[in-house]
Amino acid sequence: MLEKRDGTSFVLGAIIGGFAAYYAVTHKEEIIEKVQKIEDKLNKNETFTSLKQKFESMTAKVQGMYDRFSGKDKDAEDSLDSLMNEIEMLKAQVERLSNK
Repeated sequence: MLEKRDGTSFVLGAIIGGFAAYYAVTHKEEIIEKVQKIEDKLNKNETFTSLKQKFESMTAKVQGMYDRFSGKDKDAEDSLDSLMNEIEMLKAQVERLSNK
């Protein structure tokens, strides 16, 4: 009985595969056009996203440099001072913990 199912499955698979191959051969141009349209859309979206990210990154860098050199970036000095204070506090904590 198992051999009969195997044979039926093989014949059914061959028929379905034959229909799929026939459809692919008869509609080859249509399938190729659709695949190319999808690839073009994906390439355009990837290119646009990549360019947008690069532009935003470059704009932020230029703005940061302008602020730094024009003296508008007073927060940078404050943040540097606060970082140095935090480092000193951490050093003190490490020393206290290492002495215990």
